[in-house]
Amino acid sequence: MLNSLMGINTRLDQILCDLIFTNHLTLMRSSSNDLFHPLVDVMIDRFCSQILSQIHHNIKWLNLESLSMERILLASDYPNLCGLGLYQIGYAISLRLFSDDRNFMICSPLVNVYKSDLVHIFKNQISRLVMAFPFLKKLSLSNEAPQNYKNCQNSNNDNRYLSIIEYPHLTKLFLNNVHDDYVEQFLVDTKTCLVNNIELAIDYECLQRVTHNFTNDATRVNCAKLTYLYIFQYCQYPQISRTYFPHVRKITG
Repeated sequence: MLNSLMGINTRLDQILCDLIFTNHLTLMRSSSNDLFHPLVDVMIDRFCSQILSQIHHNIKWLNLESLSMERILLASDYPNLCGLGLYQIGYAISLRLFSDDRNFMICSPLVNVYKSDLVHIFKNQISRLVMAFPFLKKLSLSNEAPQNYKNCQNSNNDNRYLSIIEYPHLTKLFLNNVHDDYVEQFLVDTKTCLVNNIELAIDYECLQRVTHNFTNDATRVNCAKLTYLYIFQYCQYPQISRTYFPHVRKITG
């Protein structure tokens, strides 16, 4: 709508630049098979050269796909951006995007990352994820493939040489349909330090495996920091050990 109506007259431009129309933008197309595609070139050109510079201070959330996102992110400053939806981002694109310090400047205010494939850079770039999103509060992951670095890690057989990652502002973590590797990445205290008490949504069987049926000392420290636990299909499974989650106030499913 912005692309088709912007520039008709000054009064209409003022209305379209209002916060209600510009705080949450989706600059991509979706198809019936749940794939996402860039806007046509002429629309992207207009957004990047004319529209974004007029509304950039209003934008609080951007939904972008992989082919056009870099151009859009670099087209303007987004001082009030607090959420970024990244869709269909492969390893090569995410590695390039989050190895560019210009993009760190854009991403640094973000507090939410939703539906992204950033897990593909966990091989050796998870620290850059933290650098890119230092104020990350909510993280949602969905990836049933194992982490790429796992074989290398197993050859070392010693987690002491791996950096412990901290998410100082993380409050909500959603791990749905993920490989056990990603659950270990966040729950094993030699890999991740959960500074804040957080809300965790997770598959029961995955949680049971990683915690060794709620007896694993390696995950006990981070599990003790959880305050809310959402178990997918919780009603199908037996009672969860409350002693393993001493600070969880509520378990639902």
